[in-house]
Amino acid sequence: MRETVKWGCAAVTLLLLVAWIGSGWYALAHHLGGNRFISVSMGQVRYTDASGIALGVAITVTSGRAQEFHLDWGFHMQTAGPVTVYSCPLWLPLLVSLVVTRLAWRADAEARRRNRVGLCAKCGYDRAGLGAGSVCPECGGAQSA
Repeated sequence: MRETVKWGCAAVTLLLLVAWIGSGWYALAHHLGGNRFISVSMGQVRYTDASGIALGVAITVTSGRAQEFHLDWGFHMQTAGPVTVYSCPLWLPLLVSLVVTRLAWRADAEARRRNRVGLCAKCGYDRAGLGAGSVCPECGGAQSA
């Protein structure tokens, strides 16, 4: 389980980093139905709600290469008539993912170190004198291989 969390968090962190940096040059947009869109550009995830616009009025959201590299670092809520845009910078989920990844890797390293020096990987109890494959008398955890 630790391995899955550790490597899964690392993959999510790498994906967010690539998306954050790449969005400085490129923009992606997805139509959610009706007059609602989600897009990634300039280091931001943007949700656009234009549901107040009458049917038949076109909303254009483009995807593609921007002219120059630019990252927007702040949170925004913009309203222009019936159109509202909410923006969240991608560095926020990247930072959260980075912290969780760091904690997962540290917990795995600590469990491996405890197992290597003869301690219970789960609680740190000294396993000296216990038979191979026996459970920890302190926490009930099985001995790691």
